[in-house]
Amino acid sequence: MQSAGEKEDFARLLAETHQEALEALEGVDHSAALDGGWTVGEVLRYVIALEHEGLAALQAHSAGDEYHPDYSLGETLTPEPLKDESAQRLYAEWEALRELLRAALDTMPPERLSLWVRAPWGGYTSVAGLVDTLIAEQREYLDVIIRALRKAG
Repeated sequence: MQSAGEKEDFARLLAETHQEALEALEGVDHSAALDGGWTVGEVLRYVIALEHEGLAALQAHSAGDEYHPDYSLGETLTPEPLKDESAQRLYAEWEALRELLRAALDTMPPERLSLWVRAPWGGYTSVAGLVDTLIAEQREYLDVIIRALRKAG
């Protein structure tokens, strides 16, 4: 990602994939169990935790700092099922996070765009690779949710 146009493309893609997810999850019971024992809400919390780490990586990179991954992402989940109000809070947090991701990309100094960034999953990647992976992870987990709910229903 080296140009303003690419930054705009990623901002658009972040917005589109988030909207797709919200539409797909509309009316879904967040306490519904999925394969592996996780609930829909727990999977969403994991996606949000990963995106928080992605944001931290982008912000540190933008400032010229080294990001230090939080390898305890799986431990950040809480087992209690989501209630309606906490589901709303979860979606509000996710929306705010997506806005922060877009802002982090928009304000990143041009000279930082082509440099390697430390990734939440370990190792290094490009800024474009980090954003691509966050989007791919969201889509993958959303597909897991949808397939499991179709199979159950």
